[in-house]
Amino acid sequence: MNEVISQITSTELQQRLLFLKIIFLTLSSVLIGYIIYFIRHSNWWEFFFPKYSVQAFLFKGFEKRRMVRTWERTKKRLEAKIASEYKLAVIEADSFLNNVLGRMGYSGESLGERLKKVPDNVLPNLEDVWGAHKIRNNIVHDPGYRLTQKKAKEVIGIYEKTFKNLEIF
Repeated sequence: MNEVISQITSTELQQRLLFLKIIFLTLSSVLIGYIIYFIRHSNWWEFFFPKYSVQAFLFKGFEKRRMVRTWERTKKRLEAKIASEYKLAVIEADSFLNNVLGRMGYSGESLGERLKKVPDNVLPNLEDVWGAHKIRNNIVHDPGYRLTQKKAKEVIGIYEKTFKNLEIF
């Protein structure tokens, strides 16, 4: 055993391995730099620390700003004088609600399946949401479906009331 240790620590072997040590040290430094970069530029740390993960699931703090910006972009589509923008706004609002309910823990592959699991006390305007979702389905499944700006604003108002009931905004 002593002989093996003396061979490993010999200066001759150490000099031969110096080049490999430098390569591995450089490679390790680069990889550590990448790890630090990706941790800083991802949202991983928000879910790692309990304080931030609770806020994310309650739609407070970090997520709230992003969600408000997304919703404002959706509402801005109603200002256009193009019917396709109204339709897109309704589809985006429906998708947004689907994502919100999914993050709240309601399971299902579609918004319809998730809405069936939401109790009335969580969403007092559940019937209105069902109506808005049916309009979204008409838009998606019927290319000739006509949606006026007035009706689109009414549907977006239903979704906005829903998000307020869920305390998203």
